[in-house]
Amino acid sequence: MSLLKTEDLQMYFPIRGGVLRRAKTYVRAVDGVSFTIEKGETFGLVGESGSGKTTIGRMILKIIQPTGGKIYFDGVDITKAKGKQLKQLRARMQMVFQNPYSSLNPRKTVMQILKDPFRIHRHLSNREAEHRVITLLEMVGLSAEHAQRYPYEFSGGQRQRIAIARAIALSPEFVFFDEPTSSLDVSVQAQILKNLVQLQETFGLTCLFVTHNIEVIQCVADRVGVMYLGKLVETGTNEAIFSNPLHPYTKALFSAVPDVDPDVKKERIMLPGEITSAVGKLPACRFFNRCPLAKEGLCDVVEPQLRDVGKGHMVACHMVPDGAGLADVPRAS
Repeated sequence: MSLLKTEDLQMYFPIRGGVLRRAKTYVRAVDGVSFTIEKGETFGLVGESGSGKTTIGRMILKIIQPTGGKIYFDGVDITKAKGKQLKQLRARMQMVFQNPYSSLNPRKTVMQILKDPFRIHRHLSNREAEHRVITLLEMVGLSAEHAQRYPYEFSGGQRQRIAIARAIALSPEFVFFDEPTSSLDVSVQAQILKNLVQLQETFGLTCLFVTHNIEVIQCVADRVGVMYLGKLVETGTNEAIFSNPLHPYTKALFSAVPDVDPDVKKERIMLPGEITSAVGKLPACRFFNRCPLAKEGLCDVVEPQLRDVGKGHMVACHMVPDGAGLADVPRAS
């Protein structure tokens, strides 16, 4: 059963000009994105900077209001949620921000930061809230002695653990992770990811995980969506996407990831030109100007729709034949 569903989600940012500051044109940051996330599942979004990954998560959490489309959480359309209903959603949906150096209030101790969710949503006594905070710190690999310190006294990895503790404080059903390991050393990344997997199993979390690091997505995601210029171009299971990428952009993106085995020779797919601007009129296929398979009169005129090419593997490309996703995919051990 799906916990989260988006339908034709859109986010257009106006570019204003003139004396009256009227919108002259728009940046199409997200342009018609639809997907579902099942309960207890981690859905990973990958793509280049500016593809709209973080914007999607912020719309889901009502940090920004979508220009169009629907967002269903537990069967309820939340795009128009306000007041008391929105406050109730805040407790059920949480976010871990990308930068642990700016996501924590520097003027508050860890105890004060982690007590806030209980004070706002649970109205617990001070003693009970403090007990909950100590439990949270232990769950993310910290201890009670850290509670009275300020954020500047911690390393980046420790700060992100505090941010994760804050996100899970109210036992939410859904958590949006916005590049939670991007600013951390590789060894610290591994510790944080291991902790996240343990917490997901403990709380049964449903997650949206956004990152540039494809290897991180491969480790944590059950299903994967690949975004390019505000559009989903491919979705499928973790095994299908990584073992049998079908969209030309997905292939190029994955070819840029170095292999850990120095003896493995990987062919790098070099894309010509630059990413098409998201401002103003765009080609029907956003990848048209860089795609090695593009056909004029088709790809630049008829927008490719996500379609099932086998076993739930969805691709938005005219050049990918039906049945391409039926290839035998090795299961992860």
